[in-house]
Amino acid sequence: MQIPFAITNISAKSGEEAIDWICRNQIQRANLTKEMRKYLIGRRCLARYIIGSQPASRILRSGEPKYETSLVRIRERLGAEYHIDQATVRQYTDFTEALDVIRRSAPELTRGLLDGRLIVSHETALSLANLSPAELQGVGAYLEHANTAEDVYSYMKSLLPAKQKSSMLSTPAASVKDMPVHDPDAEIAVLTLTIPSWCRFV
Repeated sequence: MQIPFAITNISAKSGEEAIDWICRNQIQRANLTKEMRKYLIGRRCLARYIIGSQPASRILRSGEPKYETSLVRIRERLGAEYHIDQATVRQYTDFTEALDVIRRSAPELTRGLLDGRLIVSHETALSLANLSPAELQGVGAYLEHANTAEDVYSYMKSLLPAKQKSSMLSTPAASVKDMPVHDPDAEIAVLTLTIPSWCRFV
């Protein structure tokens, strides 16, 4: 099967600059899952921090800094760009780092978390990163071959700490008296879920 594609030439001094460019452009897609958007913003934050730590890469010809060296300032800039709080960018960065750890042992599990087949709370995603490679591979195998997502959740419950077992799903119970909370990612979350074909190369 032949799928048409376009090639874009960019000027990048390092792999991290290329990752920053890829993430910035991928975030503009209309069919991103909420989890993929979180991952991309977190990946941009990490990439820009690495670039900022390299003096030769962060200075423009005018002598002005091209990249921030402060992680807090990077979060603030990305937060302003995506209309979220810098603390939220920090959470997204933690999420990205956790998924990168998971991907080394269980790439299928990472794809499931990013494409929306397996929706877990932020805390559960971080806890998964603390599992052994064998345990992560087991979860990934369950996700790939299980008949339902409930089978995967059941298996995960047996591995996670007790405090995580009661709050695995990302949607908490709500009361009719609860005031609605603004979610900057709500509009993205309802869009069509697709598997980003490029994420395996990042």
